[in-house]
Amino acid sequence: MPPAKLRAYPLIITRRDPTASRPPSAYSLIWQGTYYQVWGRRPGAPAAIIHVGLSGTSPVQCPRVGRLAQLASTRGAQLVAASPPDLVSVSVTRAHHPASWTRGRVGLVMNGPGRLWATFAVPHAGEWDLWLQGEIMRPVHLSVDGLPLGSIGAQLGGNTLNPDTMAPLRVHLSPGPHILSLTRGGFSLAPGDGGSAVLDHIFLAPAGAAGQETLRVAAPADWRSLCGHAYDWIEIVRG
Repeated sequence: MPPAKLRAYPLIITRRDPTASRPPSAYSLIWQGTYYQVWGRRPGAPAAIIHVGLSGTSPVQCPRVGRLAQLASTRGAQLVAASPPDLVSVSVTRAHHPASWTRGRVGLVMNGPGRLWATFAVPHAGEWDLWLQGEIMRPVHLSVDGLPLGSIGAQLGGNTLNPDTMAPLRVHLSPGPHILSLTRGGFSLAPGDGGSAVLDHIFLAPAGAAGQETLRVAAPADWRSLCGHAYDWIEIVRG
């Protein structure tokens, strides 16, 4: 969608998900609930001249930033880049898990009860949010270093191509390695409880990362400051 087309939309509603790209720079976060966020268009905010989507994981190369800077300079505009939050990924396929939990399209298909455990490390101390992606009905119970965090269940909001990002559990961690445990109990006669479940991803993000506005602004003359970093997108914006 051309950036100018968004002028007709004062609000954008997104799923709460730190792995997803935030809306364009003309929008700021005005509300956040358990599952959704509402972004409002700032009064008088100009539409981007160009919006270039990036991977969010691979560092952007200088020649590409330089070309955007040249275009921004001819338009009397500046560069705005959206930085993704620092995520800590926990591999579910390389974790210890029951043999009955088989490989799925992305992660694991949890057939029956069992326990998964894996090690991970965080770079700094503080509050972290633990996120799961997948499709589960029967609750799973999570703990870190033997400390129970809580349970997550009845989460069927996505599909095999767009996994459900579930509401996170908050945990305070010291820097360095930790052990994550996920336990799925036996089934009952409740509707849907006896079926298998899908666990695609487990990751941690600094607390509140799904609502942080991580925008970097650079004048065309300072475009080299944007090189070598990962971004969800870069825009050319006037003003």
